[in-house]
Amino acid sequence: MADIVGYRVTPIVECADLSVALAPPTHRDLVRLNSDLMDVVRAVGDALDDDHVDGREKKEITREIDEAIKALQALQQRIGGAA
Repeated sequence: MADIVGYRVTPIVECADLSVALAPPTHRDLVRLNSDLMDVVRAVGDALDDDHVDGREKKEITREIDEAIKALQALQQRIGGAA
């Protein structure tokens, strides 16, 4: 439909907290991804300090994993999708 009226539709990548038009990945993207992945490692490490993962810690770990998954999916889309 957009083509009929002379427009092009560009997909939007949903990142952890903002929408970004598709563009090639940058070093900044890698730094952000690394930060998101390290947040998962930190949350799990903190939870394991007392050898018990309670409900609050599970919620925090799940939130950090979800953010990391979004960052990985955004990177995958920015490099052209799954092979």
